Amino acid sequence: MPLIAFGWWTYSYSRRYEYRNQHNLKAYQDSIEAGQLPIEVCSIFDEIEQYRRFIQFRLKASHAIHTKALRRAVTRSSAADEYFSNVCDRLVELGLANKLPKILVLTPAGKVLVEEILSSLI
Repeated sequence: MPLIAFGWWTYSYSRRYEYRNQHNLKAYQDSIEAGQLPIEVCSIFDEIEQYRRFIQFRLKASHAIHTKALRRAVTRSSAADEYFSNVCDRLVELGLANKLPKILVLTPAGKVLVEEILSSLI
């Protein structure tokens, strides 16, 4: 679900973007007083980055990825589908996940190493 935050030094995000409001309170106030959005940093995600973020959040939260949920949550493209397939294959190859029909589930070793998986493989 998208999150739209209001206020100084807050973050907002959706599947396609993320932005952070000014971290400097004076700059935040100056932007508001000038009638401008107080956004300091904004990132717009391509399809592969959408997949990457979805995979990271799901593996960290539930240690599994349901392909049906993935298809609903991200923009589809052949490059992004290939990226997801490669990640799945690599995790299975390393013994860190099992690929079942319509779901990828981390093994016990994958659950222990989830932070390493997120930082190095994805």
